[in-house]
Amino acid sequence: MKKIKLIILAIASLMTLTACFPTGENVKSEQLETLSTKELPRYIRLDGYENLVVDAKVVADIEQKWYEYKASIKKWDIDEVKEVLAPDKVIKERVEDVNLKSYTFDDSFCLYLDEVSIRFVNQELSNRYYDKYIRKYSSFVADDLENDFPKENLDNVNKEEAITLVRNKIKDLGIEVKEEPLVIAMDVDNLTKLTDYNEDIPESKKQLHKWEKDDEAYAIIFYGLQGGNKVTSEGYMTNPDYATGTRIKSLVSKDGLISLSISDVYEIKEKSELSKEICSPNHVVDVIKDKYKDVILTDPVEVSEIKLEYLPKAINLKENSYSLSPFWVCNISKTEEYTKEGKTDKVISNFKIFIDAISGNEFSIGGMI
Repeated sequence: MKKIKLIILAIASLMTLTACFPTGENVKSEQLETLSTKELPRYIRLDGYENLVVDAKVVADIEQKWYEYKASIKKWDIDEVKEVLAPDKVIKERVEDVNLKSYTFDDSFCLYLDEVSIRFVNQELSNRYYDKYIRKYSSFVADDLENDFPKENLDNVNKEEAITLVRNKIKDLGIEVKEEPLVIAMDVDNLTKLTDYNEDIPESKKQLHKWEKDDEAYAIIFYGLQGGNKVTSEGYMTNPDYATGTRIKSLVSKDGLISLSISDVYEIKEKSELSKEICSPNHVVDVIKDKYKDVILTDPVEVSEIKLEYLPKAINLKENSYSLSPFWVCNISKTEEYTKEGKTDKVISNFKIFIDAISGNEFSIGGMI
């Protein structure tokens, strides 16, 4: 149900992106520049194109071997999950229906399981809207989150202990992750600064939480791996399918774990060698240039990051069948100016372009989820 809601919410951005951005053309295989024929750059800068700027960090692990996989999304067992997340807690209430299972413990924690995800949360703290500031306009983690929360450390929460707490629980669940997560220090000053207390909110929520020092927490985002290489955390829809990469997000305060959510962990069924070599990020830039060559860009479009990651694609949703293969995932932002009541302001929208790292072609999507 949660994923269906996200898809519906994504329809607006789908219409906007498909109207404004062309899909690009396929590239002949003999034209491909591969990683074996070109040294991997760590940064690519390109200008001279009106309103198209490439100032991109390149993130790719070419030490590990890449494969093509057939996979399914792991389905979680309540006993297995409880043993890791809540070994000493007693289930006070349970509700189990077809789409969602929920378990209320004898303290303030609840555990929710659906077909593809786990959410373990302290209900007393769930009305504080931390996740609103982590996601912003995205469905998982905002690209500019570190700009909103620039602090490295919190005074009253030990960062290393917080990371270790979350990492151990993830590993005990049998999930392979990158050793170093993205860690965001959500401090009271910036939480207060970002909160609009005049915002309309549902009656049931009464009023937005007034942030205090004790509310400070680390948002800790781990990234899933397969064979040592990163699985994307991006989600997208096509027609009629959709897929989401592995997403692992947690919050830890001075009192311990506030929440841990995990979704779309892939279990490998088959592994095969790549049919061709991986194309270079320079080729990716050529594809993006070609995509926009006949488009009049009235607003600046900037490519800021090009990452080599495993991207899931649905083979058969009903049978829980997916492929995982290497793609270049490009972070792109578009800056638009608008004027309201005589005041000019800027709106930055972020989106992704996926380039198949084997064929070198763009993978056209309908929208992000």
